[in-house]
Amino acid sequence: MNLYGEDSQVQSPNHKEHPVPNEPALGGSAAGRPQLAGDAQPGLTTLASLPVARRPETARQTLPPRVAYALAAFVIGLGLFASVTPSPLYHTYSVLWHFSPLTLTLIYATYAFGVLITLLLAGRASDQVGRRPVLLAALGVLMGSSVLFMVANATAWLFVARAFQGLATGAALSTASAALLDLHPRRDAARVGLANGVASAAGLGLGFLVSSALVQLGPAPRVLPYLVLLVLFAAAFAGAYWMPEPVPERSSFRLTPERPSVPAGIRHPFLLASLGVIGRCPRRSPR
Repeated sequence: MNLYGEDSQVQSPNHKEHPVPNEPALGGSAAGRPQLAGDAQPGLTTLASLPVARRPETARQTLPPRVAYALAAFVIGLGLFASVTPSPLYHTYSVLWHFSPLTLTLIYATYAFGVLITLLLAGRASDQVGRRPVLLAALGVLMGSSVLFMVANATAWLFVARAFQGLATGAALSTASAALLDLHPRRDAARVGLANGVASAAGLGLGFLVSSALVQLGPAPRVLPYLVLLVLFAAAFAGAYWMPEPVPERSSFRLTPERPSVPAGIRHPFLLASLGVIGRCPRRSPR
């Protein structure tokens, strides 16, 4: 019986094979190519039959979905936490550097315009390049703005720091809000909106509270609040690095201006909320 599966007859022990003239030895061709499976000779092991060793691909370790979801909510709260951190210090800045209330208004406006510009020009950046890269870039710039606040020694530094803070906050909030929906197990927009609102309110409230306490009780009121911010941003940056990427198909970044609009389904609640915000605006009492 032939052990190699050929349909030939059994050969006698004394039978000898005579080599065919001009036939390459050991399964090679005259051109030096490896022996193919279809050209196999009986009794010879071919290269095609050898197992090919493959290196296993190591997947990048990521956070569990629930932890990543909590991280996205944390980034939203932290961004708004940072936006109000300088507020208790503006009086100190105005006394030190002798700027007027108009200058203070322009400093506030610088932050607001930074957020608006990012949302209008780069609001879809995370849809193009992914959530993680935008979050990492935004958190890196927010860490830089915290350092600028710490080393500020003139009014111009406040404008620069607030400009960077506004641009980065707009990118961080829009990306983290989209990541919340991506990472929710059922993509429930109502629950995601609730989580977004709770994180935003908590960030604003805690920002005022913690910053005021550090300014009043801390040893270095012009440095300590921003040092706390720097540590929190560094922790969020590390979490965003290990965050799973929920955008499967990515492309190159392009500036795509967005036209502001309100979806038809929420226009009525949006109008009521806007009237409530306008009604709470402070008014100067008549003299």
